Amino acid sequence: MKHIPPSGLAVVESRWWKHSNMSIAPLLDVSCNMFDAGPLSFHYEMANSAVAFQEAIPRIAAMGHIKYLYIAAHGNKEGIECYNGDLVSRAEISNIISNATFNRTALRGIHFGVCDFGSYENLAAIALDNRKLAWVSGYSRRADWLGSAALDMQLFYHLLGSHETEPHSRIEDAAKAVKTLAEGACREFGISICVRRGAQPANLMEEE
Repeated sequence: MKHIPPSGLAVVESRWWKHSNMSIAPLLDVSCNMFDAGPLSFHYEMANSAVAFQEAIPRIAAMGHIKYLYIAAHGNKEGIECYNGDLVSRAEISNIISNATFNRTALRGIHFGVCDFGSYENLAAIALDNRKLAWVSGYSRRADWLGSAALDMQLFYHLLGSHETEPHSRIEDAAKAVKTLAEGACREFGISICVRRGAQPANLMEEE
């Protein structure tokens, strides 16, 4: 019997350090289980190379029930730093997502739990290149692992817990919640949440 994660969330994580098994998966277990989602409430994969990311994202987007993708890895302003040393550039990431969402997909939002990569410019470019996405979020500054992971959990907790049905409304609920509960961390890590509004994406974290 095929298992369908009730949260609609998929995670692609790259190994963080050579001598550590640190992972965001146990933290997500807590966030998802707050909704009585039970075990296996989200889809999880590891991708430690550019090839692995290129293979995983289109396959996950094609699953049909995945609404949100959470990419967790080291990074810089240019792209995602894989565990094996590969760099997946913004252009490559955007192309991977564009190809993945070209056909029918339920994917509507992507969060980059990646240091430095989530500038407004990078996120807006990805949003403009991928019209099926309602929102894209991430961090524009170097972020403490535990602090940013905790903020990620708040974001997904309020996103999954929103009573709204439209993707834009759900992410707006989550953005308001994290701004209220973790204003300092949002400012320190430079989080942006870009939503499609007209010709140019808007950053929810800069709105009152």
